This record gives sequence, C-alpha cells and structure tokens, in this order.
Amino acid sequence: MLKYTFLVYHKEYAAFLKDLQKLGVIHIVEKKEKTLESVHQKILLSNELQETIKYLQSRRLEAKNDAEDDTDGLLVLDEVNRLKEKLENLKQQLATVQKQMGYAEPWGNYNTLTLLNLKECGYKIRFFTCASRHYMQEWEKEYDIFLISRDKSVANFVIIQGPDQEKDVKIDAEEIHPPEKSLNELRETEKELADLIGKGEAELDKIASGNLAGLEKIRKKVENELLFERILLNTPLQSGEKVKVLEGWVPDSKKPKLENFLSSNNYLYFEEKPTPKDKVPILLKNSRFSRLVEPICDLYSLPEYRELDLVPFVAPFFMMFFGFCLGDAGYGLLYLLVATLFKSKVSEKLRPILTLGQFLGIGTFIFGAVSGTLFGMDLIKSDFSWTGGFKDLLLSPDKMFYLALGMGLFQIIFGIGVKAFNRIRQFGFAYSIGTWGWFGLILGTTVIVALNKLNVIGEGYAGYIKILLLISAVPILFFNDPEANVFVRIGKGLWDVYSTVTGIFGDLLSYIRLFALGLSSAILGYVINSIGMSILEIGPVIGHVLFAVFLILGHTLNIAIASLGAFVHPMRLTFVEFYKNAGFTGGGKKYEPFTNK
Repeated sequence: MLKYTFLVYHKEYAAFLKDLQKLGVIHIVEKKEKTLESVHQKILLSNELQETIKYLQSRRLEAKNDAEDDTDGLLVLDEVNRLKEKLENLKQQLATVQKQMGYAEPWGNYNTLTLLNLKECGYKIRFFTCASRHYMQEWEKEYDIFLISRDKSVANFVIIQGPDQEKDVKIDAEEIHPPEKSLNELRETEKELADLIGKGEAELDKIASGNLAGLEKIRKKVENELLFERILLNTPLQSGEKVKVLEGWVPDSKKPKLENFLSSNNYLYFEEKPTPKDKVPILLKNSRFSRLVEPICDLYSLPEYRELDLVPFVAPFFMMFFGFCLGDAGYGLLYLLVATLFKSKVSEKLRPILTLGQFLGIGTFIFGAVSGTLFGMDLIKSDFSWTGGFKDLLLSPDKMFYLALGMGLFQIIFGIGVKAFNRIRQFGFAYSIGTWGWFGLILGTTVIVALNKLNVIGEGYAGYIKILLLISAVPILFFNDPEANVFVRIGKGLWDVYSTVTGIFGDLLSYIRLFALGLSSAILGYVINSIGMSILEIGPVIGHVLFAVFLILGHTLNIAIASLGAFVHPMRLTFVEFYKNAGFTGGGKKYEPFTNK
C-alpha cells in the first residue's frame, strides 16, 4: 500500500471527489465524524430501503426480468410503506374481530336490534356463565333461564326479567356483558377484512415481482451520496480555510491508474510509504486454493499490515482437520459428489463454497480411508474379501489418537516457526532470536524422542536433550527483548518459559478433539447400521423398505451433526492454538475503495 495526500482548492474539492469516486481505487482516511442532519437522514433512508428490499425479496413470487426497470424507487418505497401500514391496521382489526368471535361463539347468532327493542319495552336480558358442574336445574324454577350452550367445562345461559321482576339474581354464576355483535355479524366483518388483506398482499406481490431493480438502484444512489457527503463534510481545511487536505491508501497494483488521473488533471499530491504508526488497510492476495478459506479467517480478524497473512497456512490444516473430525470415507465421497454435481448449476458467487466442499470431501475421504471407516462400517474388523490387501495398513483407534496428537504438535511447531518469520518481518532478526530458540528446542526434542522410539539412538537420548536445553536457553533467556537490560531479559525469559511450557501442553491436548469427534461420528454410523440390520428382520419386503429409509435418514442426520462439529472445532483450533503460537496480532481494516456502487 502507498499513502497519498491530496491538496485541493476548496471550491474544486467536490468535483475532485466525484472524479475520485468514479476512479474507484483509493481507500479514504476519514479524519473526523460529523453527524449532520442531511447525513443522518440519508443513513435512515438507506436502512429503510435495505429493509424494504429484503421484505419484498422474501415474498417475490413471479419475478420478471426487471434489470432495466426505470421505476422511481422512492415512489415504490412510499407505496410499500403505505401498504404495509394499511395491512398492519387491517391485521390488528382482524385479530380484534377474531377475539370477539371467540367471545361470541358460545352465544350463537342473535339479533342485537331485538335485544335493544326488548330493553326499551322494559325487559332485561342478562348474560351469565359458570362452570358446567355448578349449573343447577333448580335455577330454572326460580328464574326464566334459557340455556344457550353447555359443554363439559362451561355453561352459558341468559335470564330474562320482565318489567315487574327487579329482584336480584342469587346464583353461583358470573354475569358478563353481552357480545356487542352476533356471530354472523362478526363473521361477515372477518370476511371483509380478510378480503382487504388479500388485496393488499396481492399488491405487494405485484410490486415485489417488478420493482426491485428500481429500489436497488435508488439504494445504491443514496449510499454513494452518503459516502460522498460524509467525506466531503469531514475533510479538514488548511492554509487559511482555502485548501482541503485528503489522505488515502492505494495498492501498488493500482498506482499507475491513479497517477495517470492525477497528472492529467494537474492535482497536487504527495506519495509516501507507510510508517509503523499508520493504520494501513488490508488487501489480501492469495492463491485460488487459499482464497477458499478467506471467509472463515475473516470471521476472526484480518492481519495487521506488517504481519504475515496466515490464510495460506490455515487452508491445508483446516481441510485436514475437517476430514479427521468427520472421518468417514463414504461421507467424504458424498461431499465430493454433491459439491461436484451442484457446482456447475449455481451462481459464480457460490462456486467457491462448493469448491471448498470438494476439498473437504477429499480430506474426509482420506482420513476415513486411513481409519477404515466407510458409512459407519469398520473395515478393520470386517470380513469383506476386498479389504484383505490393505487392511494391515489401516490405523486402529489407538493409532488415530496418536496421529491427532502428532498433527497438533506439528501445527504448534509450524506456528512457532511462522511467528519467528513474522517477527523478522515486523521488527528485524534480533527480535526473532528468542522465538527461534523455542522452535529449535521443541522441534529438536521431538526429533530426539522419535529417533529413540525408532531405536535409532539408544538410552543416551536424555543427554542429547540436556545439550539441546542448554543451547536453547541462551536465546530464550537473553534474546527475548533486545531493548531491555540483561536482568529484565532473564526475568522475561523465565516468565516466557513458564507460560510457554504450560501453554504448549494445554494446546497439544486440545487436538485430542480431532480424534474424539472422528470416533463419535464412526460410532454413530455403526449404531445406525446395527439398528438398520435389526429392522431387516421385520419382513422380506417391508423390512427392506424400512431398512433403506432408516439408513438414509440416519446417515443424513449423522452427516449433519458431524459436519457441524467438523467445521467448528478445526476453526477453534485455528483461532486459538495456531494463531496464538504463530503470534497473530490481527486488527487489520479491509481495503474499501471510495467508489460508486
């Protein structure tokens, strides 16, 4: 990245920004933030447009080709808001009517006008309800009771009192207000409201099918104006309030394009290389293979500008760890087959995801083959004739356990080596000497122990380890901080010894999860197969049908559960163990050029 500082006469600044936005190569450094009313209103409008687009996309039924749609997006937005508000009111009215219907249903259909006429003639109609078991037949002898409805729990009835019957009703029942409308009236109102809601929904469907391009167009316009106005208003004035000073970053690859523009327009600018204090934006440049895991690494953080990008190192480890956790050769083949079949049928944007799926399938197949697991079948203990030629090459669960630890140890040592190179890149070789001491000590100890296990060296291997400890102690204790005095270095070195030794053992044990997840996936597959075999005993036809259905459903569920763990836990090992041992700092901000969307 290169840092550019532009000095522009204030009256020409707006035109300069528009040209810079069309060019679309510079990442603007915003000096300060002013929340002006115009900017605030554009932010609200942009958010409203985005929410409206999502709302219409969720209901888009019969979409037409609206790429050339020139509809005024703001008019569409107003119409959608009007319809949404109208529908909300109608739905609230409908909910109220349906609640009233529930209240009126036990009382059936009656004419409210008749009740009013009776009241004017001096007759009093009183509505009562009580628990069904409390209703007494004796009440009918004392009062003019008409039982309207009764079930196992509730009894609903009315008492009619004439002009000469003003005595109080003394029964174990609750008097309630009569429903304002009869059930028939409420049903008619419900139908009218439902029809109005249906018409409103149809209008929204029509808008969704043909006006999304207009909304998207106006949203991009508002966002471009928002970005432009924010930068315009937040650029400081210098030299007696006459000159605008703007800073930005440009990748080396886009420098010729920028300088051609600047020279052709005679703008004044300064070019600088980044200093250690600069917050430089990050533009990753990785191979096609490494780019597949960039979205995963972005979940954690982008690297700081001066440190190594760990994405190329994460990619192979992540795919191996995923395969180890899923650990079934049959599941790996399914991953590979499904990803390959759908890769040519999806958009260009989704193809990298399916390419990643292909690599994850290959990794799963390899580790499933190594452990001898195929769709939950244990090939080591099986009697298949075709496994005889390579059965001895398969690894038992005990060996898979040590393989998981071995892979973890390799990644830890590799991460310490990356950390050493990272420190050279950031601070110079002197700052990496202590890290090289740890790298040599851990790698050397691992090699000596391995040679002893292979009977290459005898019982004297402990002496080699002591010599290695003495050699490594010098850089670890005396070169951990080149700027500190010798006593501070020794203190820091001793603390580093304590934290590193305890940390590495904890990190190493974390890799056991690879073995545990792979084993649990295999056991679940085996259980599914065992239950499936017992289903076969039901009968020659129905048994085979249920057997096939159960195996498909069971293994599909097992793949789903195991895949979740196989994705999350390698990511955890990457972000915690590997990033820590590699000395990853992170905190980088993505390169986002000032451009028209």
